[in-house]
Order: sequence, then C-alpha cells, then structure tokens
Amino acid sequence: MTFQRLSWRMDRGFGLAVAFLTVLAVFPTVRGTDHLSFDNSTEANVTRAGCDEEVLCLETPEDCNPEDNQNCFFVSLDADSSMDSFNLTVRLSGNFSENSTGIAFGLTQNFSEANTTLYVCGRRSNGNFFFGTVTRLPDNNLVPNERTTNQIRNRLNENNTQCEFILPNVNTSNKNEMIDGTTAIVILGRVDLTTENNTVENFTKIMEFMRVNLTEANGTVTIPLNVTLPLNVTREGCNETVLCLETPEDCNPVNNQACLFASLNANSPMAGFNLTVRLSGNFSDNSTGIALGLTQNFMAENTVLYVCGRNSTGGFFFRIVTRFPNNTVVSNDMDTGMARYVLTENISQCEFTIQNVDTRNKGETRDGNTAIVVLGTVVVNNMNTVESFTDELMGGRVNLTNVAGTIYPKNITNADCGNTKLCIASPNNCNPQMDSCLFSSLQTMAANEILNITVELDGDSTGSSYIALGLTQSGMTESTNIYLCGRNGSAFVFQRLVRNNSDNSLRQSDQEVMDVCSFVNDSSIQCTFTIVNLNTSRMTRESSPMFSVAVGGGAIEGGVIGAFNPSFTSVPLDITNPMANVAMPVFNEAELNITRDGCNITNLCVDQPDNCDPSQQNMCQFMSSNTSNIVSGAFNMSVRLSGYTRGFFALALAPNASTGTSTVYLCGNSNNGSRIFQTYRRNNANDTFVIIPQVSLISVFICPLSNLT
Repeated sequence: MTFQRLSWRMDRGFGLAVAFLTVLAVFPTVRGTDHLSFDNSTEANVTRAGCDEEVLCLETPEDCNPEDNQNCFFVSLDADSSMDSFNLTVRLSGNFSENSTGIAFGLTQNFSEANTTLYVCGRRSNGNFFFGTVTRLPDNNLVPNERTTNQIRNRLNENNTQCEFILPNVNTSNKNEMIDGTTAIVILGRVDLTTENNTVENFTKIMEFMRVNLTEANGTVTIPLNVTLPLNVTREGCNETVLCLETPEDCNPVNNQACLFASLNANSPMAGFNLTVRLSGNFSDNSTGIALGLTQNFMAENTVLYVCGRNSTGGFFFRIVTRFPNNTVVSNDMDTGMARYVLTENISQCEFTIQNVDTRNKGETRDGNTAIVVLGTVVVNNMNTVESFTDELMGGRVNLTNVAGTIYPKNITNADCGNTKLCIASPNNCNPQMDSCLFSSLQTMAANEILNITVELDGDSTGSSYIALGLTQSGMTESTNIYLCGRNGSAFVFQRLVRNNSDNSLRQSDQEVMDVCSFVNDSSIQCTFTIVNLNTSRMTRESSPMFSVAVGGGAIEGGVIGAFNPSFTSVPLDITNPMANVAMPVFNEAELNITRDGCNITNLCVDQPDNCDPSQQNMCQFMSSNTSNIVSGAFNMSVRLSGYTRGFFALALAPNASTGTSTVYLCGNSNNGSRIFQTYRRNNANDTFVIIPQVSLISVFICPLSNLT
C-alpha cells in the first residue's frame, strides 16, 4: 500500500504547543472497530528521516532519535495535500519498559478550555499492541470516541513503542479540532491503560505546542523551550520601521534585567491591516507574563490583552483575554494568526500578528488605526488562565500605522503656557523638563455647553505616592474633584476622586475620563488624560467656567490613597482661557509700611472710614496710588492696598461701577498660606469674573498677610 508524501520543510524558528498524551490500543492482528483500520503487512518504522525537510518533527529531549534514545518522545506529521481536504500521516514513538502504558497525539482548539481528540498507541497489560481514540475533556476526564483512523501499523521493542496511522479528511471531519480547517494546537502526552479492560486513563501532558498550520512547514505558532529559534526582540528599527514602547524609558530588551518592551509593525496603512507585535519581559518565576492591550478607554471600556509568558509548570503560555474596567479578565477567542516565542532563564519573549485590525478590532481602535496602548504584567493560575493584570505603562492614543507616533508623554513642557494651555506650577514658572517641578496644564474644548479638558501632570515622586490636579468649582467649595497619577509599588495608578474639603476625606468619582497615558520612573511621574463633559448646572448659568485649580500630591500605602496635600491653589480661574496664568509674581519679602503719607499731595488716597490711617487702625480699608512716566496720556500707576479681610482685598477701576466692565486687582493669602495676586475683568451688570493677564509691574509689592480661613 502506498500513499503520497507532501514535501514539508519546518523552520525551527517557528514552533507549536505540544503535549504528551496516551491512547487506546489494538492487537496488530485484530481488525478493531469500524472506525479503525489496521495494516498488518509491515511494521511501523519511526525515524528522523526527512525531519525539517519533508516532514515536521517534534520531540523531547531536543533532537533525540527514536531509534536509539532510551528517553525519547517523538512525533512526525506529514500532510498529503494543502487543498480543501487533506490526509495527515502521524508517526509516534515513545520509550516504555512497562506494560499498560502508551503515548498519545492530540489536536485541539484550546487545550485548557475545549475538548481534545487523542490518538493513543501503547502496550496492553499482556504486552500486546493497543490503539484507540479518546476525547480528553477540559477537566482531564477521558471518554471514547469513534474518529476514523486508517492504516494503523505498530512496532513493539523491549523498551520502545512505535505506531503509524493516517487521519483522513482532516479539515472536513475534524472541525472541532481545527480552528480554520488547517490549523490546530498539537499535544503530546502519556497515558496509563487499565489492566482489566485496556481502557485509557490518567492522561499526563508532556508538552503543548501552540497552533500549527498542518499544511505548511512554516505555519507553526510557538515552539517548545528547548528549540533554538531566530526570535530576538531588540530595539532595532524603533521609530524608523517599527513603533516601540517600553518601561523604563529607552530600556533594551536584549540586556536589561528590568525591561518591559513592545514593538508594533503594521504591514500596511490601508484598510484591513495586520499588526505584528513583539513583546519582551524579564521574569524568573513561573505563572507570570507580559501583556499588550489595545483599547479606546482603559478606565471605562473593555481592553483586549495579548498575553505571553511562563505557565505554572514553566512552559510557554499564550492567551488572549478581555480586561473589564473593574480589572477582572475573561478568555477571548480572537485569532492572532501566527506567533512564536522564546524562554530563557529570566526573559519571556513572543511574536504574533493581530489580523485585520481596523476591520475586526473596532472595539480596540477608535477610527480603524488609532488606539490607546497598554503594557503590563499578568499572573497565571494553576489552571493556566490569566488571574490578574497590572498595568505598568499606558501610552497615549497612537496611530498604529505611524512608526514615529509618540507613545507616552515624554515632552511635557511650559513652552505653550499662556498661548494654547493654561498652566500652573510650583515653584512658580518652573520647567518640568529641567527643574524639580510640580506642573500641570489644561487645554479645553467647549461646544454646546459641554467642556472637555486635556490635562498634563508632571512631578517628582519616589516610592508609592501620587501627584494630582484638583478642580473646585466657583460657588461650590464644599468639594474638590481630584485626578491623580501615581505608583503603587511598581504599578501605575490613575484615580478619579472627590475630596470633602471640610474633613479632607476622599471618595470615588464617576467623572468620565479618557485617553489616560503615563510614564513612571524611579523619581518622577508623568501622565496626560482628558476629562470628558465637565459640565454642571452652575456652569451653564455662568458666562465662563470658573474653577480654583490646585496641584499637589500624597502617599499610597498598601494600595490605599492617602490625603491630598495641595502645594498650590489658585483663585477662581476661567479654565478655558490659556492666558489666565496663575503663576504668582516674585514677592519682595520686605515688610511694607503703608501709611497716609503723601495723601492729597503726591498720592491719590481712597479710604473707609474717612481719613483712617492703615498704620494705626486695623479696620481701615485703604488704597493709595501715584502716577509716573506720563507720555501721550499713557502712564504707570503704583498702588498700595491695605485692609482687614478674611479672604482677599481688591481694587477695581471702572468708568461706571454699575454698567460695562471693571478691572479688578486682587491680593490675599490662600488657605495653605501661599500668597495670591490676580487680575480679573468684572461684568458690572451680573457680577461675573473672567481672569485676564496680570499687569506688568514696574515695582513688585507684597500683599500684607491677612487672617484667612
């Protein structure tokens, strides 16, 4: 009897998941049941002939020879056609010195969650040959099946069991085993055969190779640990031919002992592109892995995670899961196409392709080619399912087809402050790129009474701590909305909270936020995000959205967010106005001695009560001014203000106090003791305020301290 052999070369750089199993057996002279047919004319002869040239070979230990090795488990696969219906010739060999044992070959879609068809050959309790087919259930129970198997041959030596057989019409009859008619996960393992009735029991998986295209030699998805493969994840081509992200910044996956790295390469910027992903992470423990996620909104929507790493037994692990906003994860049946991996003592690396990203992955991409990219780590349980995910780096929205796309906020600066964005900083006017600086900027987009705010935050931070932006709406000072970015151990943290300003307690907020991205290193935190639809009933009644803006930080202890400690708090600002610069003047710390000297001689004085002296009377509200450099009607005016107040003291200048607008100059002290100076334009008809740029001061003065609460 003859059969065709397909010339099939295997590239060892590609692999698949294989596990050793055991199967049922039949006497060589016994016809068996109707679904099994035996060829007793010749013995099986399983060798390495044709491996990697004509047939695909899998074995453990690496490159062992089934003819002479005393501890070799071996399988070769040979498809006779790549057309719609092909036959698969399987050759199995295993070393057993005892009866009632067997080797098994299996095909499945998902070994841990779906059924696996096993083909078993071995020795009966009396030493004769046994062959059978069984179905292995996800709970590892085995039940008989009647999968047609042809031309079964065997060879039994003192310590070696071999068999050959043909699986007809693999891509038509084995739809439950095939993923798309040609690809499957391949399993090798070992079983026991019962003494009484020679049935299969106690299946043990020895090796699992992930998906392989049974009709193509290069169609393997992953390979076992002990196979050398040309997968070498490096920084080569970053920002030139591939898009890269990593943490720590610019770490090298080749030699860094603490580097999480991903590169993304779209094969075409046209509709329906494939995205090739390479991941690398440093792990020395089992049950750990690296994950890449694509999402539209990590905080509020689902994220598809692509995970690779070490399973509970130290073998390779690959899964696709969906992460919900509450951080629970569930399995996902999406197809990644081909993939491969390599595991060394402390590194896990893998490569895979996400197919048809802009058509199939609408849940991950906003417009077909842009998405928020998340990089993190996972924990795998004993059932080889993903148990938890920790995000280590969230890149901003990135065009997946543009290799020069910025992934995370490396370039937060004060360059556009007062031009395109409203900025606050502590210390005043510090540059987050160069100085020790707590910095935030706000850029707004308002339409139809809906306000979106894009925020940048940058600050020094060590250990488990956070930096934060606080917004307190004018007239609603009982609470402050807090948006914080921080680290809990090595994990990035983003939270939306509401602070009760009476007792400083914090509670969760449901304010929608999108496009969160971050960069965290040992000494600083950067993040950007967009606050969506920041709109209230009061805001719609006012001519402008007025908020006090605070920047500060706090501690994170045991995952618990500590109290928010503001470093700087502004007066109410129109946050839609980039020129509402809350940076304070540089105050002269010399004490002022404001008196009535010069009143009605060199100075214009306004006071209440009449003729009160601010140097002698606490309840004196007083202003004096003088002018200089009068040229063509323009002049400089120096002002001194003194007054008793529990808030601030201000001077207003207007042609008419009841109509039109006034220019207001305000000084005082904030609740945290910092000094405040700001200028406003007041609508005299409805008593609303808009921040305007600060006056250019020829002489800078200090506001007298007031008893503020």
